Amino acid sequence: MFEGSLVTRYVIFSLEMHQPYRIKKSIEHGSSLRDVLDRELDKLVLGRVASKSYEPVLRIISEEFDDIESRYGYKPSINISVSGTLLEQLIEGHGEIIDLMRRLVSRGYLELVAEPYYHSLASEISRREFEDQMKQSMDTLRKIFNYSPRGAVNTEMIYRNEIGCWIRDLGFRYSVVEGVERLFGTRDPNYLYVDTCGLLLFARHYRLSDDVAFRFSLSTWDQYPLTADKYASWIRDSPGDFVLIYMDFETFGEHHWPESGILEFLRHLPRELSKRDVKMISFSEASEIFRPVRVIDVRETISWADERKDLSAWLSNELQRRAFELYKWVGEAVLEVGDEDLVKMWRILGEADHYHYMYYEPGSPWAVHEYFSYHDNPYAAFDAYVKSLMILYAETVSRRSSLQKSS
Repeated sequence: MFEGSLVTRYVIFSLEMHQPYRIKKSIEHGSSLRDVLDRELDKLVLGRVASKSYEPVLRIISEEFDDIESRYGYKPSINISVSGTLLEQLIEGHGEIIDLMRRLVSRGYLELVAEPYYHSLASEISRREFEDQMKQSMDTLRKIFNYSPRGAVNTEMIYRNEIGCWIRDLGFRYSVVEGVERLFGTRDPNYLYVDTCGLLLFARHYRLSDDVAFRFSLSTWDQYPLTADKYASWIRDSPGDFVLIYMDFETFGEHHWPESGILEFLRHLPRELSKRDVKMISFSEASEIFRPVRVIDVRETISWADERKDLSAWLSNELQRRAFELYKWVGEAVLEVGDEDLVKMWRILGEADHYHYMYYEPGSPWAVHEYFSYHDNPYAAFDAYVKSLMILYAETVSRRSSLQKSS
C-alpha cells in the first residue's frame, strides 16, 4: 500500500449542470412529435433554477475567486460538466448564464468537462452512439466557450473498463468515477489512479460530497448545521493527496433553497479553505501535480447513483428494462432513416432522466427518485414514455415511406 499525507492541501470542486427536456405527463391519442415535449414546464423549471441557483452561484464563485486571487496570490479553479440539452435551453432563454460561465472560463477559474450531449444512457446502447454524443459535446463547448475539454465524465459517472477505453480513444486525458469501497477498499479515494487503458481516473469522495448534497438541510443529522469552517476542516483532515467533491450544481439554491443558508455556505467555503492552506484546483492541474498510485480495474459497471452505485437507478425494474429495449428498437429505425430531426428527438428520449422517473423500490433511493420526478408515479412515467416512443416510430415509418416513394 502507498502512504499518503495525513492532511490534504488540495480540493477539486466539481459540479454537474443539467436540465432535461421533459415529456408531457399526458400524451393524447393522435398527438404528433410537436406535442410530446412539455416546453412550458421546461421553461418554468429552468427559470426557477436559473434565478435561485445558476446565476447567484456563478456570481458568488466569480466574486470570491477574484478576492482569493488578490488576497492569497493563487488562482482557484472549479470544474463543471454541462449537458448539451441544458446549454440549448440556456442559449434560448438565459444567455446571461452563458455569459457568466464565459467570464469564469476566460479568467481561468473554470475547467469544463465533456459529457454525453443528451445526458443519456448512450454507453449502454453502443460505442458509436456514445462517441457521437461525446463528439457533439466537444464541438458545442468549442463553439460556445472556445474551449477544448481535456477530460470527460460519462452520464451519472457510469463507468467500466471499456468506457474508459472509449474516452481515452477520443483523446481525453482523464475521467471521473465514484469512489466506491468495492474498488478502493476502506481507504478514502483521495489519490490519482489510472485505468487499464491508461486513462487517468479521479475518484469522487462521496461521503464528503453527500454531506452537502443530501445532508445540508437535514436537521436530524448529528453534524447539523454544517458550516463552511467545519466543512473546510473536514476536507483538510481527510488523508491523501487531494479530495474530490462532486455534486449537482442545483444543490446550491434549488435542492437546498437559499433560505437554508446554502449560498452563504458556498460564499464562505473558498475563504475557509484558503485559511487552512487548502487550494481549489482543476482536474488538469491535479493531473500535472500528482502521479497515479495504482491501476484500477473496473470490470463491473458502476455509477454515483443510489446506494448500490450501479445501473439499478435506470435499468433495474421491468418498466425500465422494457422501456429501454423499446427505445433501442425504435432507434434502429430512426438511425436507418437518418433524418436529423428524428435522430434529435430519439436522443432526447434517451435522456437518463426518463428512466430515473420509472424507478420503484421501497427505501431511501425511491424517495430521491420521487423528489426529482414530476410524474404521478413510475407507471405514469412509463406510459407517457412509451407513447412518445411510438409517436416517434410512427413518424419514422412515415418518413421512410416518403423517402422510398421519392426515390
